[in-house]
Amino acid sequence: MRFNKPTIFFLFALHISLSGDLIAQEILTLDKAIQLGMENNYDVKFTELEVSKARELNSLGEAGFLPTIDATGSYSESSQDADLTFNDGGGISRTGAKSTNLNAAITADWEVFDGTKMFIAKNKLEELELAADLSLKIAAQNTLSGILLTYYQLSLEEQRLKVYEEITKVSEERVKLAESKSKIGSISGIELSRAKVDFNGDQSALIQQRQTISELKTALNVYIGRSAEIEFTTSDTAELKEELIYDDLKQLLFNNNSLSLVDMNIRVAQYEQKSIFADRLPSVRLNAAYTYAESTTEAGFVQANQNQGITYGVTANIPIFNGFDLKRRNQISAINIDQRKIEYDQLKNSLVAQLLNTFQLYSNNMKQIEFEKESKSLAKNNLEVSLKNYEVGGISSFDLRDIQIAYANAENRYIEAVFNAKSAEIELLRITDQLIETR
Repeated sequence: MRFNKPTIFFLFALHISLSGDLIAQEILTLDKAIQLGMENNYDVKFTELEVSKARELNSLGEAGFLPTIDATGSYSESSQDADLTFNDGGGISRTGAKSTNLNAAITADWEVFDGTKMFIAKNKLEELELAADLSLKIAAQNTLSGILLTYYQLSLEEQRLKVYEEITKVSEERVKLAESKSKIGSISGIELSRAKVDFNGDQSALIQQRQTISELKTALNVYIGRSAEIEFTTSDTAELKEELIYDDLKQLLFNNNSLSLVDMNIRVAQYEQKSIFADRLPSVRLNAAYTYAESTTEAGFVQANQNQGITYGVTANIPIFNGFDLKRRNQISAINIDQRKIEYDQLKNSLVAQLLNTFQLYSNNMKQIEFEKESKSLAKNNLEVSLKNYEVGGISSFDLRDIQIAYANAENRYIEAVFNAKSAEIELLRITDQLIETR
């Protein structure tokens, strides 16, 4: 079958169109990125397993409330030659005489009083489970913070790419105009060379910006726990929330999960100290056993023997002196408590300082956004007007380049201000444990 040229062109265009649809990049929304991150992030998954372990350990058996019951059994056979002589002159002589022994027992042991250590241990296990839950919340907040920062930075870098593309197009147009003017002798060769150098520089910046975007995409893919090679584009931009208030944030700061976790560590250390004191008190154990024993022999005074029965009793232990070990352990425990308290105060002061610095960064960038928004609008208008003036010879190529740079700088300052404000906002919400609640 033969095709004419218009038909071939149509089929080729259709093929290109379909191929483009097939290789179209995934549009990754912020909500989708968060969902994948919470499901697949390694830190979150690891901490979830730590929570599962803490829940399994928080039991009466682990605390020592329950008795232990064991069953044992043994059976043996032997074959030996026997030659016995009795006092009355009689005797027994056997070759390969067999003997068997069967033993079985069920034993139970229960410490009914251990100086209240079992109650202390249960309270400690409760705190450790709560601490594991808090660690999971912290891991989730940190993971969400990382996803948001990376996603919004990527979104803003894609906006910056569009600015660089626009600047490059202007530089390309500038080169074309310079070449036309150079042919008719209205500009010097130096001006044409300068236009080409600037165009090459803009192309280089464009390549570097694409590399930055590629690296951020890789980082985000790793953060949300999927293949680093997956290609995608973002769809959400960095929108700032209503202005945050410092006093409200500071009030929430003292309920920070990290502070609560250190506070729990203080209580755990206090339970450990109470457990050491409980070692000074007496302990009482109940024990019981049922035993069964059976033995047979073909050579001996008794050919068969069988015993079975129950034994039970109480064991009490009263500590009197252990080389001052309890005193040393108690002193070390007190030091551990003091260390945890210092850690709490240190973290509290650090969080207040972090809140203050981050809020100042947030406030300053919120102010900067307002006038940078106006600056970039004016700079873009200047660039459009200047390009038209350059076409008719109203301004020089060098003046046009200065206006290009001013436009790029205004756009970059605006993008930087938005990102700094957004990253500060995310950090303020993270350290006050509002990040997940506001999503």
